[in-house]
Amino acid sequence: RENTVRNHLKGIVDNTPEQKQETVRKEMDNFYKLYAKWRSGISDDLVWGNIRPLPETMLQGYSSLRKVDTDDKGCISKQLNKLVVLKLNGGLGTGMGLGTVGPKSLIRVRDNATFLDVTLNQIENLNEKYGVSVPLVLMNSINTDDETRNALKKYKGSNVDVLCYMQSYYPRIDRETLLPCVKEYNNIDTNEGWYPPGHGDLYESLYNSGLLEKLIAAGKEVL
Repeated sequence: RENTVRNHLKGIVDNTPEQKQETVRKEMDNFYKLYAKWRSGISDDLVWGNIRPLPETMLQGYSSLRKVDTDDKGCISKQLNKLVVLKLNGGLGTGMGLGTVGPKSLIRVRDNATFLDVTLNQIENLNEKYGVSVPLVLMNSINTDDETRNALKKYKGSNVDVLCYMQSYYPRIDRETLLPCVKEYNNIDTNEGWYPPGHGDLYESLYNSGLLEKLIAAGKEVL
């Protein structure tokens, strides 16, 4: 069974346009890890009765933290330049008044400004005040990527670097054959044979996108 699934996934990669094959190969490898884990019966369910608070020796009280001089902009700037702000931007606003399509981040919330506007304005002010470069990273989905990128055009002259990457898409499994329902990586926005694996995919997708490596190379340490 496992070899059959591997061959099926290899076929999906082989049927993908060459420029996308490496990305799709990584996604199918990650999907197979989840599939193999499911088939083995291994569960990630938490046993809440086994959860215990951290011991006091591992906790540090707020009052014991090193004090920072709020007037020392140089010190604050040094720390802020290690920071990256990441927002999950894969959900649609269908249940929040945005109609049938559109990212939640484009819902207007105050003075005709959207959630995305508010976030960018906050980071713009932070960058200007301390002379730093805190970027905004957005994890988009196939449902939100185009509209988000279009909305970002008005911030072309902003002092905030906005970086986008895509949430993964995995094939659904046929309940009878236990094989992926699809044979090609296409039309994933309309083909019900594909699904996004959820926000837990954040770190894997960030790594696979190559963006994590670039952020680290730029001296970023805090996400």
